[in-house]
Amino acid sequence: MPNSIPPIKISENIAQVSEQSFTVAKSKIHIIERNLVKGKIPLTEADVVVSAGRGMKDPYIGE
Repeated sequence: MPNSIPPIKISENIAQVSEQSFTVAKSKIHIIERNLVKGKIPLTEADVVVSAGRGMKDPYIGE
């Protein structure tokens, strides 16, 4: 096809897999209060604004 890229040749190399062990420290973040507001609040009237992009998997991650 015009403007297409030819396939690359795959080498015979095989990836090596190794197992690693580690310890994850307990989070230092603690939820003090959780207030859910139904409806809409004008942004200018909010005490705190928390924003997250599409990278957030869940809207809330509890303890």
